[in-house]
Amino acid sequence: MKEHHLPFAPEQFKKVFGHHCVSETAFLLGAAENAFSEVDSHAHAAAFPDLDPLHLFELARLNKMIGFLPQEAAALPRGCEVLAPRLSQLRLQMLLLNRRGLAIGARISDRLNAAGIGHVHLKGPLQQAALYGDIARKPSADIDILVHPRQRRAATALVRDAGFEQVDRRKAIWWQMFLGEIHLRDPENGVMIDLHHAIQQAGLPSPRNLSAFLDESREMRFEELRFRVPGPVYRVLLASISLGKAFLSREPCLSGVLDLRAAIACLTPEERKCLAPTARAVRLEYTLGLALRMLEAVYPAAAMPGLPRPLAGLSSEMLRQMIATPWIDGLPWPRRRVIMSELCGRDSLLFLRENLRSLLSELLRKTLESRPSRKGVAR
Repeated sequence: MKEHHLPFAPEQFKKVFGHHCVSETAFLLGAAENAFSEVDSHAHAAAFPDLDPLHLFELARLNKMIGFLPQEAAALPRGCEVLAPRLSQLRLQMLLLNRRGLAIGARISDRLNAAGIGHVHLKGPLQQAALYGDIARKPSADIDILVHPRQRRAATALVRDAGFEQVDRRKAIWWQMFLGEIHLRDPENGVMIDLHHAIQQAGLPSPRNLSAFLDESREMRFEELRFRVPGPVYRVLLASISLGKAFLSREPCLSGVLDLRAAIACLTPEERKCLAPTARAVRLEYTLGLALRMLEAVYPAAAMPGLPRPLAGLSSEMLRQMIATPWIDGLPWPRRRVIMSELCGRDSLLFLRENLRSLLSELLRKTLESRPSRKGVAR
C-alpha cells in the first residue's frame, strides 16, 4: 500500500515546498484567537513584521483558515497588507456560497422530513454558525447529510427526485462501500449533496452504533430555516473523526483542530463528563484520543485527562508540524498499519477486520482507476 498520499495535487504545495512557515503559523493561530476571545489585532500584527504574504496566504488556504485571517489591512503584518482586498473578496464569496448551500440543504431536509427519513447535517456552515456564530469561516461547496444505512436507497431516490444526479460513475461503488457516501449534483447550478450512510473511511476503525449519531441530534434554527444537527458530544466525536482522516491522508488541518477546540468549549460540564463514556460506547475513544493529542500539540493549555493518547512516540512538536505543514520533508510519519493498530486500541481482532477492509478498499479503488475513463453521471 502506498504510504504517502496527500489529498492535494503536488502543484497545490509548490508555493510552500521547503518552507516550515513557523512565523506564519504563529500569526495565523494568534489571529484565530478572535474566534474565542477579544484580541488586539493591530498589536498582534505588529509582533510579526515582514511575513511573506504568499506563504501566509497559502498556509491559511491549505489549512482552510482563510476565514480566520483579518480582512483589515492594518490588522495584517507589515508587507501583508496587499492581501486585504483578496481576503475581503474571498469572505464575500464564502458567504454567498454557504448561504446558497443552506437554502438548498433546507429544501432537501424538508423532503426528507416529509418522507420520514431521519437525518442530520454534518459540518458545513451550520457547524460554523454553532461553533463561531459565523457561517463564513470556511467555504462549503458540498452539503453533507447523514442518513441511516437502511434508508440510504430511499434518501438517494428522494434527492434524485429533487433534480439531482448521481456522479462518480467510475468510482461510485467504492465511495458507497468504503467511504459510505453517495455524491449527487444539481446539473443546473453544480451544487453537490454528499449523502452519507457511514462516518468513517476505510483505513481507520469504524465506530459502532451509527444510530446514536442520528438519535442524539438537535434542532438548529438559522434565520427562518430549521435543520437537524449532531448533538454537542457527537459533534466533538465527528470533529475527531475528521482529524483522524486528515492525519491519515497527511492533509493540512489546523482548521480541524480549531473546530475541535470550539466544539469542546461549547460543551456543558455535564456533557464534558459524558464525552469519554460516549466515545467508548461507540468505539471511538482512541480516535478521540488522537484528536486530543493533535489539539494539545497546537494548544497545550487545552489538555483533557482521562482518555488514551495514541502514537505516544510522536513529540508534540513533530505532531504540530504534521498538522500545519505536512509537506515538510523528513517528518516521521507512522505507517498506516501502525495508526490503525493504535486506533484499534491494540484489539487484534478489530485490527484484522479493519485492516482487511482497508486493503479491500485500496484494491477496489486501484481496479476502478485502471479502467478506461467514461465521463458522465450515473442515471
